[in-house]
Amino acid sequence: MDAELRRLEYTHELDVEDRRLKEKYMEMEDRRVTRGQWMSFTISLLILGVLFAAVMTGAHAAAAVLAGSAITVGVGSFVYNNRHEPSAQPQPQPQGQKTAAPIPEAVT
Repeated sequence: MDAELRRLEYTHELDVEDRRLKEKYMEMEDRRVTRGQWMSFTISLLILGVLFAAVMTGAHAAAAVLAGSAITVGVGSFVYNNRHEPSAQPQPQPQGQKTAAPIPEAVT
């Protein structure tokens, strides 16, 4: 009985540590995404500033190339992200089928 209690306590400690690591990973992932969004916003403002300067100095061809490439990259990244991100919405289950029970994790 004492060995079984120690095994359960050890398993609980592993579960707590696993949960803590998952929370830390999610926190780091949120910071990475936020940092990327701010970087994208800053680059967009920089491109708009250069574009405005090119138009004001009369370099219309350079402004057109810059605007076209900025729009192409923006649309391309939007399409790429929407194609490769998994859908957040659950898939509908066909009528008459039961959902499978989750598989329990193995205890070692």
